[in-house]
Amino acid sequence: MDRKIVKQIISSDSVRIRGQPVRGPPAEETLNFSHLTLPRTARRTDNQIILDEPYAWTTREFLRKLLVGKYIRYKVDFVASDRKYCTIYTDSNENVAHILVRNGLARIRRPKRKITMDALKDIIGLEETAQTAGLGVWSKSPTNNCIRNIQWKIEDLNAFTAKYQNTKLKAIIEFTRGGSTFRAYFPELAIYSMTLISGIKCPSMPSKDVTNLQPMQPFADQAEFFTTARLLQRDVQLCIDSNLDNALLVTVHHPTYDIACELLEEGFAYINNATIVYLKPELRNKYRECEKNARDNNKKIWKDRNASNITTSKQNIVYENATVISAIRGNSLELEFDDGSVKRVFFSNIKSPISDNTFSANTSMSNAYSLFDSPYEFEAREYLRTNYVGKVVQMYTSYTLPQNGQLKEKLYAIIKFKNVDIREQLIKLGLSTVRKFRHDSEQMHLDQLYDAQQYATNRKLGMHSDKNPKNLQIVDLTNQKKLLQNYSVMIRNAPFVAVVERILTGSRFKLYLPNESKIINFLLAGVECPKPPIVTADNKIADTGEMYGKEVLQYSKKYFLQRTVEIKIDAANNSNFIGWLILPDKSNASISLLSEGLAFVHQRADRTTYYSKLLEAQEKAKKEMKNLWSEQTTENNTYIHLEDGVNNVISKISPVVNNREMEIRSHEPNCSDYKNFANNKNEYTTINNSISHQEHVITAAPNNIGKLKPNDNLSMNANYINCHLDNTPTIREKSDHFYTSYDPRNDSDRYNSNTTISIRENGMPEYYVIVTRVLDDFSFFAQNADTSFERDNLMADMKTEFDNNTSHIPFNPVIGRLCASRFSDGEWYRAMVEKISKNQISIFYYDYGNRENASVARLAELPQRFHILPRQCNHYRLAYVGCVPIKSMQKECVNLFSANVLHQRLKLTQVYTINNDNYAILTQPDNSQTDFALNMVKNGLAILSVSEIEPPPSDIYNKYLIAQQSAKSGRMNMWQYGDIRFVEEDDNQFGYQKK
Repeated sequence: MDRKIVKQIISSDSVRIRGQPVRGPPAEETLNFSHLTLPRTARRTDNQIILDEPYAWTTREFLRKLLVGKYIRYKVDFVASDRKYCTIYTDSNENVAHILVRNGLARIRRPKRKITMDALKDIIGLEETAQTAGLGVWSKSPTNNCIRNIQWKIEDLNAFTAKYQNTKLKAIIEFTRGGSTFRAYFPELAIYSMTLISGIKCPSMPSKDVTNLQPMQPFADQAEFFTTARLLQRDVQLCIDSNLDNALLVTVHHPTYDIACELLEEGFAYINNATIVYLKPELRNKYRECEKNARDNNKKIWKDRNASNITTSKQNIVYENATVISAIRGNSLELEFDDGSVKRVFFSNIKSPISDNTFSANTSMSNAYSLFDSPYEFEAREYLRTNYVGKVVQMYTSYTLPQNGQLKEKLYAIIKFKNVDIREQLIKLGLSTVRKFRHDSEQMHLDQLYDAQQYATNRKLGMHSDKNPKNLQIVDLTNQKKLLQNYSVMIRNAPFVAVVERILTGSRFKLYLPNESKIINFLLAGVECPKPPIVTADNKIADTGEMYGKEVLQYSKKYFLQRTVEIKIDAANNSNFIGWLILPDKSNASISLLSEGLAFVHQRADRTTYYSKLLEAQEKAKKEMKNLWSEQTTENNTYIHLEDGVNNVISKISPVVNNREMEIRSHEPNCSDYKNFANNKNEYTTINNSISHQEHVITAAPNNIGKLKPNDNLSMNANYINCHLDNTPTIREKSDHFYTSYDPRNDSDRYNSNTTISIRENGMPEYYVIVTRVLDDFSFFAQNADTSFERDNLMADMKTEFDNNTSHIPFNPVIGRLCASRFSDGEWYRAMVEKISKNQISIFYYDYGNRENASVARLAELPQRFHILPRQCNHYRLAYVGCVPIKSMQKECVNLFSANVLHQRLKLTQVYTINNDNYAILTQPDNSQTDFALNMVKNGLAILSVSEIEPPPSDIYNKYLIAQQSAKSGRMNMWQYGDIRFVEEDDNQFGYQKK
């Protein structure tokens, strides 16, 4: 007889057995009792629930306690329908069938063969004895207790957890799914439930979901066997800790095994930081010690781990003190270190709450203000801003995320203030969550963070609340139109409480008014500051700025940024409100800048209430020779007086680094006039453009520094770009004129009363082009043939960029924005977004003139270097020539014209321009000088345009007119039945009315 171990009792009538494990889980098989009929336990299928048969559960429990986990001997009596029917003996050689029949837990299935009946005489006698005694299934009045009233699933896990939390319940492990997941039955409650072991996690078994097939992780089967051999169908006690993902989180108590510790010790499991927080501290430490032992010994899941590359968290820690400059979002701070460097530092191990509509296409503000569309992240930013900006914190470096493509390097750290972890405070308020990591990542213990998260979850704080947060409705007043609409209200309701959101220049800020829910541009009154350097998105210096421009920008960021201030509005200029900014310590920001020698007193500040204080602050900085008034600066500056007929205006000469022509700049922002919005009662009035009413900055090359006389001839630079960083054109803005596209749908209203006509017949420009697209109205797109080399280089670079870099940056479609699009030929081209619908994006191919609808998946972010080359195709119309008015002929005429010119190298001559539409003629580049439009007219395939706004007749027009007369007299094509232009008049004459 064979000897095996009983793994499981299946529905009381069959036994699942296994052998000893050898290099992995052993083979298993199922045995059935010969000649016995046993009651079947309850089971659930997809369509129905079958209840227990009388005494079925009693029989199952009897066999479970008798056989599970023990050795048995068996011999196979016969095989039917691939099932083995056996006689089973306990390890003490007792027949299990006899035991069942003797206790009334089974009936004998009597065979028809007499030989078999003779062999069953002994067991038949046992059955008759049990039947006479009315035992078990032979009971004449079975009690209700022998049939269970089962609850197959816990409907409300939260209520169940709240009721039995930290309570030990008797349970039987009925089924295992991996090493740390199993199905348990609570006999006292008659409830089945899926359960997870708190604090640990084992490798996953393969998924049985056909829609989401996942392979088995290494050592998953061994971990499952480890748990099965010790717990399956054993009596245990489960302490309810919490619930997660429709399952109970439990701690398993067994008289012999501490299954969680053993799994960790043997390397079959790892610490699950998300669930270990539900355990007591001493149990957490015990689990971590077990995992550490397995790691050190490279057991199972840790065996492929390269110990030489492992460094503990403590070895990686770098401790530094830093001052908080600003809270950028809820997940990062901008810190200034002792060496003067400023870095953005992200909180390690936490994730900020970003709502679904944070980057909504409907957002009216710029991306910088998408923060206002995420209420919880805005609240997190406000918590950081109000509590830590300007404070000294301690930073413990965790790790650095290296640069990846256009994504910059990120520094992650633990940041503490007065020995309190800022991350923990954010999580406790429900404004952040703990970020999950792979189990093999070396991370500092996150128990405190998970405890804080559990605290916020239990109290439903912040993002854990059941209520939807209120979105902030922000009004943007940073454009001139909105400013004018709200100006009188803002003047009337001032002063305001404000938050300095951004420092644009040393004296120009973006402010958020929380009580009014508005965003404004704000310019400090009474002072003017040096122009700061301009830095592009790729950290290149586009403009070096003026002397001390960088210092004043840094000062404003350090002492003004993200402070809660009070503002008083006096006037407005373009898109800026002008006024006074009062800091939290009640000091005036304008006076602060003057005191540090980082600004000059404005020439019309004498009409303000702070004038004396402004002068006093400036004089103090002069005496102390600070910054702008330092010895080095004053040696290179000369102060002269220009007679303006009214008063003397101080002008100053400041050296610049690069050699530029001497120029005089208006000190006013945007070099435009202030506007008097308050009936000429404000301190700032409209400025006369004459030199007598302006203060000028004379900028000279270093070699020309010296004293200038009042009579020196100084030329004004009218095209001077304003000195403020925010309004200086960026690379993208400078190339916006390349984005102009033609849309034939707008032809109907192409001309109006303000139509501008420009005739170019004298010195008409001529150049060679390649026609790339012909439209239905004879207009066409053409590329300059002389720039084909640049186009080819661009295409080659784009092919290299996108073919080699498969993980290109996804594109966020915005109307008017350039992108890269994969065309049907598989190549990448520059394109511009024209329209956005739900599933499709209408794009215009920037260099070829064709349009199509594309999905977002076919688009990619276009690197900045591909923006530099101007648009390569332009739109033209045929001069003096239009399409035939006969609809049935139009398509054929266009096709004929297209066949002759498309993709050909031709000579294009621009004749005239109407409302930026270029009208031209196309000719062959050879000696024949064949005019395609002339040939079309000559053959009756095109007609002269008779629009009243066309330019007056010229030699070209007369040539076309003669050709049309020839086609008409020869009855060519459209003229076959006469002059079709008068068909409508003839119809009316004979009484036919057009519908």
